[in-house]
Amino acid sequence: DKTAFHKTGNAADIAEFFEPVVQELRNREIHLLLKEAENIDLRTALIGISRNTAEHLFHHMSENKGRMIIEEMDHLDMVPFVDVVKSRKKILDILYSLTLTGELSPDEKTETFRNFINLYKMRDTTAQE
Repeated sequence: DKTAFHKTGNAADIAEFFEPVVQELRNREIHLLLKEAENIDLRTALIGISRNTAEHLFHHMSENKGRMIIEEMDHLDMVPFVDVVKSRKKILDILYSLTLTGELSPDEKTETFRNFINLYKMRDTTAQE
């Protein structure tokens, strides 16, 4: 229920945006994300994503960075889904902060991306009240 989603804004709901939002990132935006994100969050957030999304990210990474993340993922034990969701939310938090600084423009993105930004804005507004 998307209405509940917009009202709660919990981490599991927000993480649903992860793949569609990541798919929209351009080369420069991926580089900004990689600069800000912790490796542990990147590798955990990538668990269970589609091949297309993974290829999109790895295509824009340096070969060394991509190899390092893949090797780290190969050595991960079972990761609870709640940890995957938390890492995906951290990635989305970074992307939202990049929109606040103007380094990433939601105007150039699809409706899904803009909905993700609007959800974060609603969350911020609710937190301030």
